[in-house]
Amino acid sequence: MNLIQNIKKNIVAVLGMAMMIGLSVWSLTSEGTENSKAVTPVEKAEPALYWYSVSSSNTLGAQLNSTPQTKSESMPGGSKQITNCQDELEANCIVGFATPQAPGSPAPSNPAEDHRINQSNN
Repeated sequence: MNLIQNIKKNIVAVLGMAMMIGLSVWSLTSEGTENSKAVTPVEKAEPALYWYSVSSSNTLGAQLNSTPQTKSESMPGGSKQITNCQDELEANCIVGFATPQAPGSPAPSNPAEDHRINQSNN
């Protein structure tokens, strides 16, 4: 009889603890699956550059923009188009730099993709 009364007194406490443990486990496992779905790749932003034409002798020509702008802005159809080159061939048409350069300087031989716009096919 004493055992039954003891169980009745503590049953609420035991059920409460079981519910807390169950909710904690559920919270931890569901949070982990939500976070794994929420991961999205971050795109690298194009750098804003000063653009220069490149001569056939691979030297820098005149500066084409007075304030830095991205490759996408500079190409045909861009919001600040400064070239008609379509970036189709391997030869550089214009190259971009983070800081102003001296015209007549040697152009880089292999600038990064977002630092060059190549010649057009036509």
